[in-house]
Amino acid sequence: MTKSRTIQLDDGVYERLAAEGRDDESFSDAVERLLGGDSTLDLYGKRAEQRTDAFREAVEGTEADNGERVEQFRDRARSDG
Repeated sequence: MTKSRTIQLDDGVYERLAAEGRDDESFSDAVERLLGGDSTLDLYGKRAEQRTDAFREAVEGTEADNGERVEQFRDRARSDG
């Protein structure tokens, strides 16, 4: 079970923290992220980035394969013609 604490912040600090917070982020998540820790949203974002990178690599690999096939087709067409 997570223990909670009450802290006091000057109004200016509170406003800055509120402005830095993300829409779906608690104050604890915002403080953790700003201090350099991974919030649950950051972990989700990293996982989404990994999936995007893997997808991009797969697409680029397919494009490279297709490019080679097109070149092979052109070579065969030139030699047949």
